[in-house]
Amino acid sequence: MEPGQEQHSPDPQTLRVDLDDIRNGASSETQRPEANTISGPRVVRSAQSAASIYDVAGVRVIDELVMTRDRLQALDQATYLDERWQKAQAHLFGDRIGDPSEEDRITAGDVLREGAKAFGIWHVSGVSLAGLARQVLKEEDLPSPALASWVAHAERLTSEVGPVGELADRELVNRVSMDERTVEKEIKSRQEWQGYYQAIHDGYVHFSQSDVNAAKIILAVSVLISSIGYAIKTVVHTYPDIIEIFGWPIFIARAGGMGCAILTGILYLSMARSACKGLYSMFPRSSLAGVLTGHKDIHIFAGQFLLVLALIHTLGHLIGTAPGVQSHTHEELNQLLGCANPDETPDYIGARMKWLQWPSCPLEEDYTLLDVVFLSTPGLTGLALLLLLFLIAYTGKQKNRSTRFDRFWNLHNVAIFIWPLLVFVHGSNGWVGVGLPLVIFTGTLPIALYLVDRIGRFLRYIFFSSHVRIMEAVIRPGKQGSSSGAVTYLRVTRPTCNWHFRAGEYAVVCMPEYNRFQWHPFTICSGQEDDTVDFLIASVGDWTHELADRVSLALTGESPLPLIALDGPYMAPTQSAMQQKVLVAVGAGVGITPFLSLMATIASAYEVSGSRGVTLKEAHFYWMTRSADELLFGRSLFERVVAHPNVRDKVFLHLHITQPESKTDAPAFIFREAVRRQSRLDRAKFMEALAKRDTASALLGPQVPWTWVNRAKGDVCWVSHLLPSADVAEETQCLENHAASSWAHGLLRSRHPSMSLCCGAQSTTAEASRSKAITQSIQRSSGPDYMLPVVFGRPDFATEIRAIGRARPGDDVNVYICGSDSIVNQLQGICNVCNVHAEREMRLEGAARQRYWVHHERFG
Repeated sequence: MEPGQEQHSPDPQTLRVDLDDIRNGASSETQRPEANTISGPRVVRSAQSAASIYDVAGVRVIDELVMTRDRLQALDQATYLDERWQKAQAHLFGDRIGDPSEEDRITAGDVLREGAKAFGIWHVSGVSLAGLARQVLKEEDLPSPALASWVAHAERLTSEVGPVGELADRELVNRVSMDERTVEKEIKSRQEWQGYYQAIHDGYVHFSQSDVNAAKIILAVSVLISSIGYAIKTVVHTYPDIIEIFGWPIFIARAGGMGCAILTGILYLSMARSACKGLYSMFPRSSLAGVLTGHKDIHIFAGQFLLVLALIHTLGHLIGTAPGVQSHTHEELNQLLGCANPDETPDYIGARMKWLQWPSCPLEEDYTLLDVVFLSTPGLTGLALLLLLFLIAYTGKQKNRSTRFDRFWNLHNVAIFIWPLLVFVHGSNGWVGVGLPLVIFTGTLPIALYLVDRIGRFLRYIFFSSHVRIMEAVIRPGKQGSSSGAVTYLRVTRPTCNWHFRAGEYAVVCMPEYNRFQWHPFTICSGQEDDTVDFLIASVGDWTHELADRVSLALTGESPLPLIALDGPYMAPTQSAMQQKVLVAVGAGVGITPFLSLMATIASAYEVSGSRGVTLKEAHFYWMTRSADELLFGRSLFERVVAHPNVRDKVFLHLHITQPESKTDAPAFIFREAVRRQSRLDRAKFMEALAKRDTASALLGPQVPWTWVNRAKGDVCWVSHLLPSADVAEETQCLENHAASSWAHGLLRSRHPSMSLCCGAQSTTAEASRSKAITQSIQRSSGPDYMLPVVFGRPDFATEIRAIGRARPGDDVNVYICGSDSIVNQLQGICNVCNVHAEREMRLEGAARQRYWVHHERFG
């Protein structure tokens, strides 16, 4: 290039070719951007660079595109082809691929079984293994034998019996109406956000957290109005000359003092669980119920607000009261103080508490600022209260609480009893008050209600703790067999005294041998009618680690099972789930515990009374876990769901494994890739059968991959070990395969009678005869055992929740969540957009009105 010559290189921000347009066959004229077009920066990958409208020198425009769509696709494949699968096949079978020997089939089965263990699947049934092995051996592409047999069985059953079950009338979604990209786009769209806010205004977006947030706002406003009103009354009516002596800071000091007194009452009321449960039972469908289930959030907010008002109260006295005392004689002060003039002060009660007044009133000498702060009852108790507040705030932080829970718990227990005493003494001087500590008016009833709870817990512990014992315990060890990350399953005898349990509630548990003063809340995962109280507890702190260690020692015979005590049960948001018609329950890890209880309660309701008195139309239970072996904790419940035809028509399982495949574990990669490839074939076969309306009604059951029914595209593997098999050899093989994971043996033993495909009470004679006909047809056709689908990857909530709602037009969809904040935020955003779509369809298409409600599980 000559010096000073301008280089005509292409500007990637102004001249570019859209690769998608090229692949779609757009003409060269339409692909050449205008010279003045300004576009944002974009990363141009190699395939797009090859289609650039400039040659390599960057000086000549190419008149015709030489990279056709097929050539671009070939370039993509050549550039980004992942050959791990082909390399694994070549290594295992060499030139025998496609024409395997019997030894090759055994090898493929062994590799797949080993790879499945990386995802917690310790047993792969023969029918599932056959389809996956065909993928590894590169044989013909056919649906898996399990799915093919199941579809054929459903077709025979439909031809002989007709539409089966209540789901014959369920709407089936035939297209994807919303996905994650739609949600992201609409959330970012200003127009849709306006629609979202309008939806909130119209009542279409609701989750129990909004009730709690509204309660916080109402509480803050009420406290401020009450405090300011009290302060105005103090400076205008009760002590009209007070501003002349102490200045305007006394106004904020009195307002802050009243606010602290009110919030003290709120703190104790939010801890009075029995009172909250009683109010909840009186107003279960009101917004108050959402507030009561969020009593922990209210408690934290009240504590934070109390700290702010305490600082304001202190500041007012430091810049107003203390200097005022120092700058005036005691004679001048006595003319103002209420305790010195009880009869002349309006509305002054004049209680005699001279034994708490220091200095005594009327004042007998002059005092300095330091005397007021360090040598008076209000000053010393005020400093003690501030110190206590700061310590509670520090130890109550999430990080400090999780690392040093003992310190947090012990300090809280001390503060619970010391705080009201200090507040009482702090207000006993009666200098410019009403003659009695304000906490008497605001805190007496809440503190009494809380004491009833503590006394009741103490009495139950003393007189009835011997009746509570652990009947059975199973522990899934954590990393390298330690208690870190372990999951402990406990079956505990039901308390005999004052135990009234509803699905979704929680209890507080104490392990007296470890610390008799520590009580920890855990959700109950057993049903209302069960004879035991069951818990599923993750080891995330000192107490839960100790529990796991003691249970581990007991299971090896080194020590007895630990003693425990229970208190409760107490309400939680899941309680309202039994009142809903369309329910979606989402649990991550041990977050599934309240929903296991709900599932058991639904099963019990149908086992006892059939479908009478139950409003539920369908309930979808999403269980997300990193390892499939955790699903064994729900095995007995899965069995109950499958065992009863009415429950099968109501309760739908979504079991998801979120563990990603290891980059250094070849068998895990082979298993996961085989599932991915086989799922494409199985999904096509399933969707073909689902399109046949009559066959679809027979397909819909516990074995159905609901992710496909809802038009999502997850990879599915059917497993048999989550249900007991009628095949003795299969069940024996399952136990043998789990020998390396011996902790699961207790869960693999069925606790329920042998199940048939149609058993349990029927509500009508017609249902009974229909059940008999179905059973006879199944016996003649030798239908397959039930196998449960396990989906790899996280659920496509955006697609599935909207599909669930569209399948039940006119019915609200209630989403209950017990998981991390990220899951809660994701589902809240999805339901917000679902509400916008439902509102739009109602307005433009005349669809039935529908709302999506979100309830966040919380307790403390």
